[in-house]
Amino acid sequence: AGAWEACEQPRLPLGCVTRNVDEQDRQCTFSEQRGVLTCQRLSNAPRCAFEGILSREVEVAHAIRQGPFVRVGEVLVTGDFITWAPLILQDVPLKEGDPLNVQKLLEGQANLRSLGLFDSVSVEVIGLDEALASSGPDGSAAATLVIAVEESDYQYFDVRFGFQGRDLLEDTTRRLLVMGELEYNNRNLFGYGQRLKPRLLAAVDVLQLGQLGWDSQGLGATLRNATSSVDYLIGAELVYTDPRFMRALAGAQKLNLTISPYFLRDLLGVTNNRLLREEVGLRSELRKELSEFVERLYLTFGVQAKWITTWAEGGPIIDGERLFTPRRTVGKIFGNLTLDRRDSPLNPTRGYSWQLAPQWVSGDALGQSGDAIGDSFFRLTLAGSYYVKGLDHVVLGQSLRFGQILPLYQRDRPVPQDERYILGGVGSLRGFPESGISPRTSTWRDQQVGGELMLNYNLEVRYPMMRATGIWGAMFFDAGLLVDCFDDADNSAAISCYRDAFPSEAPLSKLRTAAGIGLRYLVVDQIPLLLDYAIVLNRRPGESFGNIHFNVGYTF
Repeated sequence: AGAWEACEQPRLPLGCVTRNVDEQDRQCTFSEQRGVLTCQRLSNAPRCAFEGILSREVEVAHAIRQGPFVRVGEVLVTGDFITWAPLILQDVPLKEGDPLNVQKLLEGQANLRSLGLFDSVSVEVIGLDEALASSGPDGSAAATLVIAVEESDYQYFDVRFGFQGRDLLEDTTRRLLVMGELEYNNRNLFGYGQRLKPRLLAAVDVLQLGQLGWDSQGLGATLRNATSSVDYLIGAELVYTDPRFMRALAGAQKLNLTISPYFLRDLLGVTNNRLLREEVGLRSELRKELSEFVERLYLTFGVQAKWITTWAEGGPIIDGERLFTPRRTVGKIFGNLTLDRRDSPLNPTRGYSWQLAPQWVSGDALGQSGDAIGDSFFRLTLAGSYYVKGLDHVVLGQSLRFGQILPLYQRDRPVPQDERYILGGVGSLRGFPESGISPRTSTWRDQQVGGELMLNYNLEVRYPMMRATGIWGAMFFDAGLLVDCFDDADNSAAISCYRDAFPSEAPLSKLRTAAGIGLRYLVVDQIPLLLDYAIVLNRRPGESFGNIHFNVGYTF
């Protein structure tokens, strides 16, 4: 209680003595080993005087005294005209009665800004000086916490429009797709911070439309032919997202729930160039950011159900109409573990990413034509990419993908075409047309699209050509392998996928390679517009020499 005091004297050389110590005021003890004089206060006016040779080294003692103790009083929220006030309070880790903590104030302000609902956020303490003056040792004084937010526009429309060229060097399969998307966004549904996003998709082949107009006589005939003969894509999706799922009830952090019913009628093969489809489905998933372990590590778990019918290129046609497969109900349970350490998801120049995506799929989920469990298989996909930035902003990128379908419960038939892996085109091997690599034989399996084992490697060097205007060049090498895991001589006999991929007589005979050059134009230094030309390095009879592609976004 102030009856004792430690005086740190400058360290003295050995043999040095102290004099002129008023022993009536204090009683002192000197330690020659430490060079410290410790004095006990005996009166209200102590004095210390030291005499002798002083060294240049000193010992400094710090005394810390606890100040007034203040708690959080009333918490007020202003500017919340739409947003539910309890939602705002959930992100501030200070409640009424808690000790006032500046670090937690800053943490709450950062949390609110990360919601994406506010243009500005400020947290202010009102009455702090008065609380400090009146606070006692029991911490009974309190200060008011005011959270002021300025809400941003939470409803808006997005309109997207673009082109995609496919097989532009082929007279019979050339396509120029025009794709559009209309999307309504509500990022603060009913003020609960939840999101609703209805989307409409559409696409058409303008070359096919132009050919109909050229062949027809008059506009009326063109429109009649267009409605009956032009291939198209039309789709609709309703995406509901809760980015703070189970936070209020269970305290879950960074847990995202998404539910999306959808419809798709694709007569262009946008997803798979050689496979047309019509499907209705529902997809639901939970996504958790595992930042407590590693930054930008994400875990996804979900389920999907869809009702689908397909038609493959070269399939049956009756009276000019494509004969689609019988409709079937497909069920999926899937997961995804992703680590993304790239410096940019759109235009990466350094860093790496990898992804593990397992799926359990039932091709007959309702057991309408058999056994839902016996008709199931396991689909495993691995992917990784790595980027290095060198001198003069040159970027070296590499990507590797692996996928295999494993039959379950003695399943001995090919998996449905919409679940098989595909290769070829701007997303994998650019020397080939879209989905242009597929197992082919002379039997009914000739029409099978895709395969059950896939390997794909990409190497690309990007370098600035006119960096000030966003124009870059590229050189690349692509390699891939796709097999169906059935004997080439006996198409009904399933064999080891690796035996099919690497036959003993010619282990690398099924490996396909391509190389080429390209141009990239970066919109706002982030969004790449891609134009590539690639040639096939091990071309086979009947295949084209090369292919040209343009797209929005890199191959990997």
